[in-house]
Amino acid sequence: EWLKRIARGNIADLFVAQGAGDSMQPTLLDGDIVLIDTAQKRIEQQDRIWALGYGDLGMIKRVRRLPGGTYRLLSDNPAVSPIDAA
Repeated sequence: EWLKRIARGNIADLFVAQGAGDSMQPTLLDGDIVLIDTAQKRIEQQDRIWALGYGDLGMIKRVRRLPGGTYRLLSDNPAVSPIDAA
């Protein structure tokens, strides 16, 4: 019931993944378990944490929409540089 309330789409659109790396520390730690809702396809809220694919990589980042339709992928760890993506 809890999963049905938080899912934007069908409960089959949810999956669990384990994060790897330190780019989102201190918010997410290496090895943390995250619940990903694949029904959410459009980034509509700024500076929220999103699971996304970029090239052949899967990642969890904060996403900010920039003028011109590009996005900035941000890490919470200040030692990790942002990525600008189309």
